[in-house]
Amino acid sequence: GHEFVEEGQPIQNETVIDKASFGAFYNTGLDELLKRDGIDHLIMCGITTQCCVHSTLREAVDRGYWCLTVADCCAASEPGMHDAALSLIAAEGHLFGWVADFQDVAKGNCTSQSSQ
Repeated sequence: GHEFVEEGQPIQNETVIDKASFGAFYNTGLDELLKRDGIDHLIMCGITTQCCVHSTLREAVDRGYWCLTVADCCAASEPGMHDAALSLIAAEGHLFGWVADFQDVAKGNCTSQSSQ
């Protein structure tokens, strides 16, 4: 079970992808929706960092999306797992994208050079 927090409620007519697996691309129409709308840059956040966020991130990268993970908008049950998952993203020359904090994203200070 899951619910939206009050601050994160979808706006009227906003698309909601209800995923049944760890990754948001598996067995959903997310890829087709993004391609239809010409979206090729994604901002990742959610829980758990090392599981659902990372699964979606890897699927997105495999499909050619540019990805930015918002570190302080992700969480894990163990802080060490969260930190390790973020380290993996930036490893090997940002193989799985970039990492930034929400404050930088909100200020528009995120480029392909952003990292943690």
